[in-house]
Amino acid sequence: GEGQNGLDRSEKLPAEYVTSLFDSYSDAFEKELVGTLAYQGHVLVVDGLLDAAGGRTTDFGTVLDVGCGTGLCGEIWAKRGCTSRLVGVDLAQRMLELAESKGVYDELHCGDIVEYMDGKIDDASVDAVLSADVFIYIGDIGDVLKSCARVLKPGGRLSFTVEALKDGGEVRLLPCGRFGHSSSYIRELAARCGFEVQVERSVDALRHQGGVPVKGGLFVLRKA
Repeated sequence: GEGQNGLDRSEKLPAEYVTSLFDSYSDAFEKELVGTLAYQGHVLVVDGLLDAAGGRTTDFGTVLDVGCGTGLCGEIWAKRGCTSRLVGVDLAQRMLELAESKGVYDELHCGDIVEYMDGKIDDASVDAVLSADVFIYIGDIGDVLKSCARVLKPGGRLSFTVEALKDGGEVRLLPCGRFGHSSSYIRELAARCGFEVQVERSVDALRHQGGVPVKGGLFVLRKA
């Protein structure tokens, strides 16, 4: 069905729009997002993965940070003492330059996350995938989950955040210009892609917008 603004749920925001938005926003991005808007997604995604792994290890082999932006997840990853080959992918080159300046990524690549995974990553070669507040710009995340399932090793995990849908439905473009995803949609898609839902947690405030908390969810999926 169609969401608001006539955008079908299966569509994603145009790559040119997302790239332009974040390239122009990059310099102010972290100060605005983490400071003014009290953003928590990067912390939730990293800590969610570590909790799901039972805190037994901080050595994860190869980890993909898809939609890595300025490297907020990578920074938390390093602060938590995690070791891995950390690879970041993002559409916005200017964001990647800021991520590179943090010195926590082994590789950074500019491009679409599905195209990158499908074109560059071997089957069952990745231990974990992190994705903080990325799916909110995609809508139908079927292709992303399918690609993540392919590249993850058996037992590998995908940790991500979404914005909540308050009034039913599966996927919808919200008035804020981002997509909301329902729990039932994610659970059904996860099962179809060969994942089990290991963690599902409601989040009261992913960030604040206009002084109001933006509700969301944290999911950690484990590849069977």
